Amino acid sequence: MRLCRSIGVACLVAIGSLLLPGCGASKEIGPLHPVAGKVTLDGAKLHYGIVVFVPDLEKGNKLLLSPVARVTADGTYTIETESKQGAPAGWYKVMVITNDPGAPANAQTIAPRYGRVELTDLAVEVTPEPTPAAYDFGLSKK
Repeated sequence: MRLCRSIGVACLVAIGSLLLPGCGASKEIGPLHPVAGKVTLDGAKLHYGIVVFVPDLEKGNKLLLSPVARVTADGTYTIETESKQGAPAGWYKVMVITNDPGAPANAQTIAPRYGRVELTDLAVEVTPEPTPAAYDFGLSKK
């Protein structure tokens, strides 16, 4: 049930980010900076999932949409904003949502906190010149 709720939240965030540009948000996003990285689960590459960058209002990011990406089979992802590669500069809380297709339908393969913006401990600052591996995330099952 929690997994379904987390996936639902991620879908709503992603859908919302597609709809908001029609409300004038696209004029305010500024330049996009390349954001790509790797996601691992207990040291092994994560083979699928969704990464959502939620603007962190507490750290001054007032962006009205959430850049998103799909985790590919090799554990990598590339963030897009309004279907364009990259994300505006600023701080984001990071959500990662996934489930294991080999496990029962309701199995949660990553810690539930990663799928909830109010619980995730993942955060990142998008900058024009990030340090190497700045956008890599190591997840755990607990």
